[in-house]
Amino acid sequence: MKKYLLSITAIAIAVMASSFTTIKSLNPFKGNKSTQTWYFTGTTISQDLTASHYSQIPPTCNAGTNLPCEVQYDSTDFSSLQAYLNAEGTDTQVRDDAATTKN
Repeated sequence: MKKYLLSITAIAIAVMASSFTTIKSLNPFKGNKSTQTWYFTGTTISQDLTASHYSQIPPTCNAGTNLPCEVQYDSTDFSSLQAYLNAEGTDTQVRDDAATTKN
């Protein structure tokens, strides 16, 4: 009887502990700890999948929803940023996941 009670207690503790954890994103490039802000410098939505259209120098982002403005990722080099953009899949997904958007 004591074994069963101990087993049930252990299971209850495991369930309670797991209820306080968060689910990680399916994209392995998201949710990393040391976030860098990249600013989109392109002028069309089709350019937002290309790392060369990003800078770490903040531009003026006018209010709007057509283009990404700030994309947050944990790397300061273009090749890693390009891998992140490739993992996003589509230009509209990059825009939708951007921290801020612009026109």
